[in-house]
Amino acid sequence: MGYYAFYGVVVGSSEYRNVAPYPYYYTSTGEYLKVDLEDSKRSLFKIGASQYFNKGIKGLELNANYRVIPILGIDVSHLNFSENTLQGKDYLNVTSFLLKYYRVREKNISVWWGLGATHVGNEVDSMGFAYAIGTEIFPAKPISFHVSYKQSFINSTSIDEFKIHLKYHIKKAAIYSGYQNVELGSEKVNGIVYGLEYTF
Repeated sequence: MGYYAFYGVVVGSSEYRNVAPYPYYYTSTGEYLKVDLEDSKRSLFKIGASQYFNKGIKGLELNANYRVIPILGIDVSHLNFSENTLQGKDYLNVTSFLLKYYRVREKNISVWWGLGATHVGNEVDSMGFAYAIGTEIFPAKPISFHVSYKQSFINSTSIDEFKIHLKYHIKKAAIYSGYQNVELGSEKVNGIVYGLEYTF
C-alpha cells in the first residue's frame, strides 16, 4: 500500500505530452500540450542568466535545461560569487548537474524533482549529492511564476538555494525578477534577482 502511494505521488503515470515551441505559443498554454498540434515538439532547450547583489557580494548564475523528452530533462547550473575584501577579490564557484523528472505536465503548470551532484570549486574543491524540487505556473499570458528549492551536501555542511521568480514572456524570450536565497554553511546570500531566459 505504501509503495503504491509513494509511486503515485513521486512518479505517477507517463501520460502522453508534447511541448510547445515556447510558453504561450498557443495563447492559453504554458510548456506542455496534451495533443499534437502544429509546430509542437518532443524536446525543449532553454538557457538563462541572472544576477543579484547582497551586502557587497555579487552572484551571477548561468543555467541550461534540456528536456530530452517531455518527461525527462538535464539541468546544468553554474553560480559564481564574488566579493571585494581588504585582501582583494574573493570568488566561489558552485556547479550543479541534475537529472529532472517532470512529474506534473499540464498546460498551465509543471512540477518536477531532480537528483544529481554539486561541485564547489576554489579552495573547497569538493563534490556532493544534490536534489531539487520546483514548479512553474502559467496563469495567463504573458506571465509565469517559478518556485524552486535545491539542497546540496558538501563535506559536513549543505548549500541550500531557494528561488521565486516572476517571468514576463516575449515569444521565445523571458525576462524575470524575484527573490533568491543561497545559504552556504553559515553564510547567507539573498536579494533581488534579475534575469533573462531564452527557449530554442
